[in-house]
Amino acid sequence: MTAAEGRIAARRAAVPQIRYPEQLPVSARRDDIAAAIAAHQVVVIAGETGSGKTTQIPKICLELGRGIRGTIGHTQPRRLAARTVAERIAQELGTELGDVVGYTVRFTDQASDRTLVKLMTDGILLAEIQRDRMLRRYDTIIIDEAHERSLNIDFLLGYLKQLLPKRPDLKVIITSATIDPELFARHFGTQTPSSREDSVDGAASTAEGTASPDPDSTAQQANRHETESHDAGESQLRRNDGAGPADSGTAAPIVEVSGRSFPVEVRYRPLSLEIPVTSEDLDDEDTEIVDRDPTDAIGDAVRELLAEGDGDILVFLSGEREIRDAADTLRDMRLPRTEILPLFARLSAAEQHRVFEPHTGRRVVLATNVAETSLTVPGIRYVIDPGTARISRYSLRTKVQRLPIEPISQASARQRSGRCGRVADGIAIRLYSEDDFESRPRFTEPEILRTNLAAVILQMTALGLGDIESFPFVEPPDSRAIRDGIALLEELGALTHREDRGRAGSASGTALALTSIGREMAQIPVDPRMARMLVEAQRGGCLAEVLIIVAALSIQDVRERPVDHQQAADAQHARFTVEGSDFLSYLRLWDYLREQRKALSSNQFRRMCRDEFLHYLRIREWQDLQGQLRTITRSLGWHPDTDRPSAESDGIATISGARDQRGAGAATPGRDRAAERGKPSERDQHFASEAGRGNDKRSSNGESRSDRAESTRNGRRTQPDDQAGGNDGAARGRGSRSRGDESASQERGGGSGRRGRSGSRRESGNGPAESGRERAAVQRAGQADAPPASAPESDGLPWDVTSIHQALLAGMLSHIGVREAETREFLGARNAKFMIFPGSSLAKKPPRWVMAAELVETSRLWGRTAARIEPEWAERLAGDLVKRTYSEPHWSTKRGAAAAYERVTLYGIPLVVQRRVDFGRIDPELSRELFIRHALVQGEWQTRHEFFARNRELLEDVADLEHRARRRDILVDDQVLFDFYDERIPADIVSVRHFDSWWRTQRRENPNLLDFTASTVVNDDAAVLDPAAYPDSWRQGELSFPLTYQFEPGQADDGVTAHIPVAQLAHIRAVGFDWLVPGMREDLAAAWIKTLPKHLRRSVVPAPDFARAALAQLTPRAEPLRTGLARELSRLGSFTVRPADLNPAALPDHLRMTFAATAPDGTVVDRDKDLAALKNRLSDQVSKSVAQATAAAERPAATVWTSESLGALPPSVRREVGGQTITGYPALVPEGAGVAVRVLASPAAQAAAMRTGTRVLLLNQLPASARAATAGLSPTDRLALSQNPSGSLDALIEDCRACAADELIAENGGPVRAPEEFTALVERIRPQFGAAVARIVRLVVPVLTQAHHVRSALAGTADREIAEDVRHQLDDLVFAGFVTEFGSARLRELPRYLQAAASRLAALPASANRDRQGMAELDRVHAAYQRLLEALPEARRTGRDVTEIWWMIEELRVSLFAQQLGTPYPVSAKRIERAITTVRTTPVTRRTH
Repeated sequence: MTAAEGRIAARRAAVPQIRYPEQLPVSARRDDIAAAIAAHQVVVIAGETGSGKTTQIPKICLELGRGIRGTIGHTQPRRLAARTVAERIAQELGTELGDVVGYTVRFTDQASDRTLVKLMTDGILLAEIQRDRMLRRYDTIIIDEAHERSLNIDFLLGYLKQLLPKRPDLKVIITSATIDPELFARHFGTQTPSSREDSVDGAASTAEGTASPDPDSTAQQANRHETESHDAGESQLRRNDGAGPADSGTAAPIVEVSGRSFPVEVRYRPLSLEIPVTSEDLDDEDTEIVDRDPTDAIGDAVRELLAEGDGDILVFLSGEREIRDAADTLRDMRLPRTEILPLFARLSAAEQHRVFEPHTGRRVVLATNVAETSLTVPGIRYVIDPGTARISRYSLRTKVQRLPIEPISQASARQRSGRCGRVADGIAIRLYSEDDFESRPRFTEPEILRTNLAAVILQMTALGLGDIESFPFVEPPDSRAIRDGIALLEELGALTHREDRGRAGSASGTALALTSIGREMAQIPVDPRMARMLVEAQRGGCLAEVLIIVAALSIQDVRERPVDHQQAADAQHARFTVEGSDFLSYLRLWDYLREQRKALSSNQFRRMCRDEFLHYLRIREWQDLQGQLRTITRSLGWHPDTDRPSAESDGIATISGARDQRGAGAATPGRDRAAERGKPSERDQHFASEAGRGNDKRSSNGESRSDRAESTRNGRRTQPDDQAGGNDGAARGRGSRSRGDESASQERGGGSGRRGRSGSRRESGNGPAESGRERAAVQRAGQADAPPASAPESDGLPWDVTSIHQALLAGMLSHIGVREAETREFLGARNAKFMIFPGSSLAKKPPRWVMAAELVETSRLWGRTAARIEPEWAERLAGDLVKRTYSEPHWSTKRGAAAAYERVTLYGIPLVVQRRVDFGRIDPELSRELFIRHALVQGEWQTRHEFFARNRELLEDVADLEHRARRRDILVDDQVLFDFYDERIPADIVSVRHFDSWWRTQRRENPNLLDFTASTVVNDDAAVLDPAAYPDSWRQGELSFPLTYQFEPGQADDGVTAHIPVAQLAHIRAVGFDWLVPGMREDLAAAWIKTLPKHLRRSVVPAPDFARAALAQLTPRAEPLRTGLARELSRLGSFTVRPADLNPAALPDHLRMTFAATAPDGTVVDRDKDLAALKNRLSDQVSKSVAQATAAAERPAATVWTSESLGALPPSVRREVGGQTITGYPALVPEGAGVAVRVLASPAAQAAAMRTGTRVLLLNQLPASARAATAGLSPTDRLALSQNPSGSLDALIEDCRACAADELIAENGGPVRAPEEFTALVERIRPQFGAAVARIVRLVVPVLTQAHHVRSALAGTADREIAEDVRHQLDDLVFAGFVTEFGSARLRELPRYLQAAASRLAALPASANRDRQGMAELDRVHAAYQRLLEALPEARRTGRDVTEIWWMIEELRVSLFAQQLGTPYPVSAKRIERAITTVRTTPVTRRTH
């Protein structure tokens, strides 16, 4: 206690002598104010600007003894105001700044333990609440400029209302301009007083009677001027019985202090002027409206005020851009003895202080809203008010923060006009009409009603302050804005809902809780979106880079773009452009500035910044903010310095100079060290908390909103880990962030002069290749001395591009967009349409997918600071935010499971349009039904289960009966079979995999559980069929061939089909087939009768009866049915029916026999209803049947060709068989180790066999040496040869020898037909053979090398469909025997085809959509080519023109997937289809001639 008493005594002794400037109105009423403060816990002091309330009230508190046991905390909405007010109070008290009076703002802490009065931004106080919930450090808190109603002020007022009952010793003083002070009084009470009494002046008055007179109430009619007057020194105390909210339910007392000493005349000078039109007619009174430029109007107003006498002029403007334009205009006017001074927050402290320094002559101060209420600029006699301000508004529709320039309210207009009249009679010129003024709203809408509440909700949740809707805000925010704020935090993965049934007033039974991500975000003092980026960056190992980017996004762009030097600025800034990403340009610029700071002195560096259009002060702010954020992330246990060296870790002095920073891990006396672990130091939090919700955002006064954002973070964990909810691990997106003002947006865009290099592959999404790289080993592009544009630049980037962009995307999920078709417009979240800002490096060639740091609505919705992304990143990061819909559920035989097409959208943006997915996990019930219906009932399943084979066989037998009888009532329908399986198979069996697992156990217990029986598959009322009526085979003489039945009306094989082997086709006669089979003859005869002419048909009805009677008299197949039926009908009908009267063309197709020619393997070669036409079409195949008839011309196999072994081969041999002349074609056919002479059916077969046979004989005559063929090859080439599809090196060499033999035989006149010709051929080829083989071997090496590359790429390809397509292509190009098959000419092209396949795989997944489009084109061409092959005779399919189409398809693959490799000739799908048409029509053309 002794130490505490000593400390209090020391602080009491430190109170300096207090004096009050007598000229200030508040000084005259200091006793009244002191009495109100002493008697009440909360006092509202309302006074106009210039009354002295800001500087004198802290002194009154000191005089009352406040500030001794605790500090007097005095908040200001802006850094500039906090600093200048602290300096002023310290000057009046005669003390050094930082001793009795100090201040704390971002980057500057001028307060100590001896400080009694501490000025600070309201955000700093909110940051302290996060560590000192009861605000024990303070005994008095002054909330200044409360009428501005910023988000931080409203939050403080609500928090203090909750705190006051717990801190009865705490005094709260609310100071406000005379703008609805009753609102604050009511806020700190529970009811509105009906009257106010006991004024200090001794006169009771009502609320209306004591309100400040309307400064615009008196008008001077002559010049439409208005005079505002207020009695100097007027002060009133409105108070109510009781001691404030802690004591009673009445409103807090209000003390009113006038601030104006002289009357103010208001003049209206609207921009739109009505002037008379010059006319010769004197009676013509026509007028026209002329609109003046705002800067010209300001110049006119300045001229008007110059004529009024001496005195300084204060001009209010909405932003830095407008200030610069107005300053340029006024300087061009060359006003005598007039100084033009800008005043805004971005200026240096020295430049800002110039407005307070004494001066001679006249001064025109151009200021933002900082001069409206926060600062009193001395000497102001005149005010020019354009009537506009840049006001930040959150759009509930587009979910973005807008920065429109809007008309100010009446209250703001009065505040502005009240800034004059301090030193003499004042004049305020409003650049709008009086009617315009009267139509404006009375008060400016509070920020809480027009901003996103995500940061507030995050901190309230972290602090455990309960439901935001029940928090005692001065004015509760709109419920939609609350929902949007919560939605944003849920998007970012920061909030979840947990059950809270015991919470009072909870309708939903759930409460908000922080996830693990949210707890981390709450400790990082930046906008929630940027905090989410940092959390993801920490997890992705790119924290150092993202810290730099986040710091850059939190301030105004350091790159300047003056209107008169735009091209020069663009040229300078183009050095930092990184193709595909505006964010990475910040990293390149950071590296460049760091190197320049090393190499240059401070003055040189400033000069460099000016010459290269870089804003020195913003660079300093950027570096300071990055350093503070880095310190805070370190205190959280993160280690950004392990990823990337920063300015401080490199030992480089920061631009703003070294600072004495407190260690984040310093222990606090009397507190558990463990409780402090992981928290930022208090000073670090003060500094970095002002990074806030984007420092380039603007409030209604045009100043940086960074000061308010100090409130948006906390440095402590308040939620237990078990309350994280289900979203802890979810990676989520970001919300809107708006740039400072329109001028800031105009200054940016220096990336238009980017270099013409292509983006690195890491930017396209191939993250793994980049992330495994050592960053320090890569030469950074664009660093050091910023080389000129002509200097070569490394294509590699020294950053993990994919990880960085994914970390940024985690905070920007609602800021992504997909380009619509070939336009430059993007479809964004919630159907918003935006374009990339013209200053972006992506604007000229926008990518398909993009994310933007901010979406700002000016003339249209623009996306600023953009980068290319992959939709797969957004899908992964969004987690359960994406909406998944499924369409076209179907059974996939290949997968053995139900599948569907998935569409994935994020806020309406289609991330995935159509992706096939397993449907079992989505809808198990429907998937099970599809499995049973398709796999088990319909048989769409390839399995070896015995029950399945037995069931299919039984179903096929019953189905065959239906085809024979042409009935559909024998086999039960599918529903019966479905019910059979449904009753026996468990409910959780949804796929083949599930079934196999279950059946493996079940079949041991009951192997016949799933077996069909005849009663299961046959309808009970089905009639019994006579098997003899539908025979299985047809006999003709000694020949027998099978019959099949089909009941498919309209199909080619509908009815009965006779399957005749091609070898027997020549020996079949068209006799007896017109009778069909016994079971169909009655229907056939009746159909014949129905073909009779009508006059005959009338005599033989009913046709079935006459048909039955006629057939009873006929002997089947003894004569043509048509002949016998005509005879019997003539007899039965007693009239003449000629066979010609029966029209065969009118018979149904199913009652005419179908003839199908079959190959030895049973496949149908061709079919027709006309046997003769079929024979003619298959004449080549028919000739094969003559082989045995010409057996005398054949010889057995031999290894050497002599006149005795094989002899000479004639071109053809002829024999008469069955009355037909059969021609055979002898050829050399390889058999075993030798070659035999065999007679073939066609000249084409003969030619092919002769080439092969001659090759075999030739190779037997020439030596084989693998060593000689591979001599001179490198070990790498030998290794490539060993990995061949032939199975061994010797087999591959043999393939190469065969290829060489084929080409040399053709070059030397082969094949030959006589042994002596063959001997001469061998002698000609022998000298050339070795070299030819070696040449072909060398052609094979690159083919096998590229094939190996493709196989390696396939192993890492996740897309199954694309991988399967490439695998088929590889199998078609490289297989056992491919060398001989393709020949050396084609071998030269194979490496290019394989390289194209490898390039195709390497481009994934970025090119997946384009790849699928190419596959669709390929599928169409392949289908057309397959149809061509099916339509051609077998001998025709190997023709040169047909084969060339296959190679054209390979060239099409190169064109589609690796266009950079080129093709030897133009190729496209249309060209290939034309070639197919040509081949298809050529045979037809030949037949017509």
